[in-house]
Amino acid sequence: MRTITNNKYIVLVILILSVTSVSFTIYDQEQKLIEDIYTHTDRSFYFPGETIWFKSYVVDTDHNITTLSDVMYAELISPKGTVVEQLKIRINQGYAYGNFDTKEEWAGGVYTLKMYTHWMRNYGEEIFFTKKLTIQKVVQPNVLFTLKFEKEGYGKGAEVVANFKVKDLKNKPLSNKELQYEVAVKGEKIISDKFSTDAKGVARPRFMLPMDLSTADVVFTVLMPYNGTTESISRSVPVILDTIDLQFFPESGNIIAGATNQVAFKALNEFGKPVDLSGEIIDSNNEIITQFKSYHDGMGGFSLLAQSNVKYYARITSPFTSKKKLPLPLIKEKGVTFSATTDSTSTILRLFSSIDEELQLEVSNGSKKLLNRSIAKGEKVVKIFTKDMPIGITRFTIKNQNKIPIAERLVFLNKDRQLNIEISTDKENYETREKVTVHLKTMDKKGKPIPSNISLAVADNKLLSFADDKQDNILSYLLMSSELKGKIHKPIFYFNKTEPKATKALDYVMQTHGWRNYLTEAVITKNNVRFLPEQEDIHRGVVLNKSGKPVKAHLLLFDESGNKVLVFDTNDKGQYLCKLGKSRSYTLIAYTDTKESLRIVETASKRGYYASRHQTNNGKDTRRVKAFVGNTLPIKKPIKKKATASVTLDESSAALEEIVIVGYGIDRKKSLGGCISYIKSNDITENSNVIELLQGNVAGVSIVNADGIYGSAHKIHIRGNATISGNNQPLFVIDGVVVSSESMMNMDTANIESITVLKDAAATSLYGSPGTNGVVVVSSKNKKHISNS
Repeated sequence: MRTITNNKYIVLVILILSVTSVSFTIYDQEQKLIEDIYTHTDRSFYFPGETIWFKSYVVDTDHNITTLSDVMYAELISPKGTVVEQLKIRINQGYAYGNFDTKEEWAGGVYTLKMYTHWMRNYGEEIFFTKKLTIQKVVQPNVLFTLKFEKEGYGKGAEVVANFKVKDLKNKPLSNKELQYEVAVKGEKIISDKFSTDAKGVARPRFMLPMDLSTADVVFTVLMPYNGTTESISRSVPVILDTIDLQFFPESGNIIAGATNQVAFKALNEFGKPVDLSGEIIDSNNEIITQFKSYHDGMGGFSLLAQSNVKYYARITSPFTSKKKLPLPLIKEKGVTFSATTDSTSTILRLFSSIDEELQLEVSNGSKKLLNRSIAKGEKVVKIFTKDMPIGITRFTIKNQNKIPIAERLVFLNKDRQLNIEISTDKENYETREKVTVHLKTMDKKGKPIPSNISLAVADNKLLSFADDKQDNILSYLLMSSELKGKIHKPIFYFNKTEPKATKALDYVMQTHGWRNYLTEAVITKNNVRFLPEQEDIHRGVVLNKSGKPVKAHLLLFDESGNKVLVFDTNDKGQYLCKLGKSRSYTLIAYTDTKESLRIVETASKRGYYASRHQTNNGKDTRRVKAFVGNTLPIKKPIKKKATASVTLDESSAALEEIVIVGYGIDRKKSLGGCISYIKSNDITENSNVIELLQGNVAGVSIVNADGIYGSAHKIHIRGNATISGNNQPLFVIDGVVVSSESMMNMDTANIESITVLKDAAATSLYGSPGTNGVVVVSSKNKKHISNS
């Protein structure tokens, strides 16, 4: 199902910008169904008693908005592993909003945020989204420190070099400042010295580790006197002892004799952290064959021309010299190996095969096959045009004549196909509590503006600096971390456009991590699962004209209070499908632009499914379960200026094409410029009517008698919409509900809070084709003018 929303005029509200760009996928009973969740929090560090705001994005394997589940669970887990809060949140248009209120008495430490749907439980907790959050009472720093080490590993007697930077709270470098550093081993200070920053507030302090070092417990601390206090920052030095786990990964699975094989490697310390090292490859006679050196975060690669019946070993030479000989994978006498290089347009495979037969190449991602082609005998180079394939991890598999995989490689395609976001403010500097106006623009890689859905958080920079959070962002998680085995160290590095090593380093990630089990195991479908997706009621029907023939029509759905509106269209065959919420009754209205007589026939309804409350594996406290209904924005303080129409749009997972969703509501006046006129309550006089209020008070609006005869009914014309014949009347809306002109004219003006007149693009962008002649929107004082009772 394709959904189109008209979103020309969008308003940025505190913390969240919501622009709907919806792509729906329809699932059949036997289709492989996987959901992913990424959750954006306003920050990763909190003080006890503060509120944790979050927005979750729920997608399918193609990273389209999910239409499988309508409910998401959110858990906040304490450092001891118990669930302190659990929320049950409605998923609306693929997004879910919520918050956790922390308590002053909570113990400090690292808490875990966990998100999942009922359907995701079929795959185990491996697929759940988790994020670490620190809740701690600390003294906020008065300066902004940055401290990193040049390498990810140092051995005994090695020189340690730190990259240090300091700024004040206004992001201005603190230049030519004298500071002190200390080095402690097992808590005992062994080195203390001074250093100074340069004109850019940057310094590179260095020191030597002891030759007899026998522990990895080494801490480096920088101290700086500033405004009468001493500011400090500490980091553990990545000390490497002879306990490294060095793993080797032949590029396509095996090292083949007679071929120049590409071999990747990954080095981890005893704590699972990456280690930068170098070494040499030797044979059984201790002859040096080649050398290797890590490229980024303990990962790297080397070429090996393998010989038959020869065993190869690796020996570490830096950051320490090891006497251990680490064996490489055994050499296979026959087989297939290939290397892969990719750019923005194509991927080239270079093959070596000692098998005398035609081969098959299969290209696939986590959800489907993308390409199949044969590889002729002796064919050594295969070029695949991949620029039109989806962004993300793609598997290249070579199979023999029996369709058995014999060589395989993961490749990340089209990394440059990312959303570009421009953000600017109306001023560079602001006074305390001064209003800030933020301008956002989203574009594709060619600079073409495109609609998007964005979550925006505003946080204290010194807290972000203190937290030094390197966890996943939405790009690295959905496209990489959620699909690969193992923990990826500082994953956001690989999608940082300013990092020159990012692209090559990302390819080493592809070679050293395999796909997660849920992407390669047996297919889970709706027919073979234990946990069904939680879904709302689904209503199907068709709109017929007075002749009983299906007709395309506009639809309006009201709940029992008359203030919750779903606005959508049928398809060309008059068919529609919509999800129903928790209201006890609904009113569905159909109409066409030609105002012909219609009737609605219900063809089928499907009851929704909600799981009973389940016990989590982390603890027993599941009592505090909250239900978030609707697209609730995370704003706790009362809003003084409210919109004139309270609107929630619910999308559908219909197996229908060309469903058009149009939102009925009002944007802020400033965002619409000259296309909007506004009459407030203090401008409305008693003993008047709507005609008298509009006449002379709204530019571009004219009131005429219907037939040019005195005493006949009035007609309202809005600038630029008069025609020689036909209906020129504007659309009338009271409290979010479309009404007739008679209802509008007969409304008691004493009950009117405000009148808004939309013209030109402002009307059609919000109300679609019904707003072509303009829109007159009235907000009543009690918001109960329309009732379905």
